[in-house]
Amino acid sequence: MNLLVDIADVVVSADPRHSLVTGPLGSCLAVAAWEPQARVGGMLHFALPDSSLDETRREVAPAMFCDSGLRALLAQMAERGAVCERLEVRVAGASRLLSDEPSFELGKRNYLALRKQLKLLGIPLCAEHVGDSIRRALRLSIGDGQVTLITRTGETRL
Repeated sequence: MNLLVDIADVVVSADPRHSLVTGPLGSCLAVAAWEPQARVGGMLHFALPDSSLDETRREVAPAMFCDSGLRALLAQMAERGAVCERLEVRVAGASRLLSDEPSFELGKRNYLALRKQLKLLGIPLCAEHVGDSIRRALRLSIGDGQVTLITRTGETRL
């Protein structure tokens, strides 16, 4: 069963029948995390790099932001037995939208914020498909931890 991970959302599951799937990822980033020993997976779909931009919104929708969203993802996975040191993390998104001003570069800022947070937490990044101006989506299969990149040209394992 596919569970949609919408913008500003975190979904975590230990049910091997579930797949977590994003919609199209423009400048947003999807973070797929899998813990093979606990067999727990989760996905974050965030839109903005830093919750200090809007602390009120962070309280209502922590997954809107990289920093607070990543903390929420890790906390929910830990509640189901996942251990940070064993996480396999893959990311996709951070496209440069055609309407994006060169000085704004939200996708790039999101990606750099994620890399910074992962480094602070000591979590390695296993794979990524970021940047450019393509739309893509991501699917995480809870049963085996497989992450699939979905583009208009097809699907590939990430």
